[in-house]
Amino acid sequence: MKPRTITRLTVLLLLVALHGTLVSRAAEESFPVTTSEAHATGQNPRTPEELIAALGRNAKPDWTARFRPPVPTTLGSRAQTALVIGSVFCDGYLAAQAEDAQQCRNVGKDLIALAKTLGVQADLLDRSRSFADSAQKKDWPVLRRELSAMEADLATSLRQHNDDGLAHLVSLGAWMRSVEIVAAVLKENYSEPAAHLLRQPALGKLFAGAFEPLNEKLRADALLTLLRPRLASLEATLGGSPEISLSQDEVRLLADSLTAILQEITSR
Repeated sequence: MKPRTITRLTVLLLLVALHGTLVSRAAEESFPVTTSEAHATGQNPRTPEELIAALGRNAKPDWTARFRPPVPTTLGSRAQTALVIGSVFCDGYLAAQAEDAQQCRNVGKDLIALAKTLGVQADLLDRSRSFADSAQKKDWPVLRRELSAMEADLATSLRQHNDDGLAHLVSLGAWMRSVEIVAAVLKENYSEPAAHLLRQPALGKLFAGAFEPLNEKLRADALLTLLRPRLASLEATLGGSPEISLSQDEVRLLADSLTAILQEITSR
C-alpha cells in the first residue's frame, strides 16, 4: 500500500506544556495551529510566542498599545493563578516584540510573584535573574530564550508537584492572550492576509474542550465553570475554511470576547 500523503492542513501536534513539554496525558494531543504563513513558508507558529511573531512579519503593529495594566498576583484559586501566569508569559513576549526593557522587568516580577502563589517560585529564580539582566542590557534574543526557558522550567516544576492540570491551564492562558493580542491589533488595523493567522479550527476545538483534560476537582472550579461556555463559543469564529481569512466582524468578535474573558480571569 502507498503511504497516505500528509498535507500541511493536517492538524499539527503542539506540545501543550510550555515550549514543547507535555503537561498531561489528556493534553498530549496539544494545541495544533495552522496558519496562512504555514502554507507560504512551511513554518507553523507552534506556540503563542510564534503567533505573535508571525503577526509582526505580516503587519507593523503598535505593540505598546497592547500592553495592559499590571495583573493582580493574589487571586482566588490556583486554577485562576495558572491561567493568569500563562497570559503574563505572553505579555513577556509582547514586551520583547516592543523591545521595552521596563515592561519586560515588570513581567519578570509578576511571573515570580504568581509562581510563588503556586509554590514553585524557587525553580524560576535563576532564570528570572538572567531574564532581568537581559532586559537591562536590551539583549532581546537572550531575553526571549530565557523567557522560553522559564516557561519550560515552570511546566517541569508543576509536573513534579503532580500539578499537570495547572500546567495545562498555564498553556491555555498563554494561547488566549496571544490570540487576543493578534485579534485586538487587527481589530484596529484590519488586514486580510494577517487575519488569516486567526483561521484556527483546531485551536477553536481545543478552546471548546479546554477543561476536559483536567481532574474533577479542577473542572469544578467556579471560574472554569463560568468560562467553559464562553470559550466554547469561540470555536465557530476560529473555524471555517482554512483558505478564507476571518472577516473584520469575526476579528472584532474574537478580540472583544477574549478581552472580556481575560478581564474576568484577572479580576479578583
